Amino acid sequence: MHYSLAPNELRVDRETLEHEFLNLVEAEGVSDVEELDRVLEKAVNLKNMLKNRDRIEKIAKFVANHFRTVIEPMGYKAFMVAVDREACAFYKEALDRYLPTKYSAVVISKNYNDPPELAKYHLTEEQEEQVRKAFRNPDSLPKILIVTEKLLTGYDAPILYCVITCYYKP
Repeated sequence: MHYSLAPNELRVDRETLEHEFLNLVEAEGVSDVEELDRVLEKAVNLKNMLKNRDRIEKIAKFVANHFRTVIEPMGYKAFMVAVDREACAFYKEALDRYLPTKYSAVVISKNYNDPPELAKYHLTEEQEEQVRKAFRNPDSLPKILIVTEKLLTGYDAPILYCVITCYYKP
């Protein structure tokens, strides 16, 4: 697989990551409730930064251009990996402003209490199977699957050339 870096303005600031995320490693084995609350707050802050709408818009624009100019001409498809299910929905909405709506699909796990913004991306088992089959076919849409965890393990599609991660995970 070929890796390329996004422009600097789209990447998360390393200092912020070290401060917000890497400090979480030190929290393993924490038993003090107040300290655990502080650690969880750091995680929430990091997720909020990664889901900033302006950042998502810039990334979607970059991804759409990169996909159209590099990946699609080679006849391949891509995964776009977001930090969580809500971010998947945000990326879908943003990508739809730069690519035809049918170019991308969200594949996420369902929760019974999901808000309407997430529930609209729920797929039945049959629908998900159709999306997976269509993705494997070079001539079918979608061309980009937006995922968070669901398809990252054990999903094999020879047509998959590019995995775009929209967050940093050490």
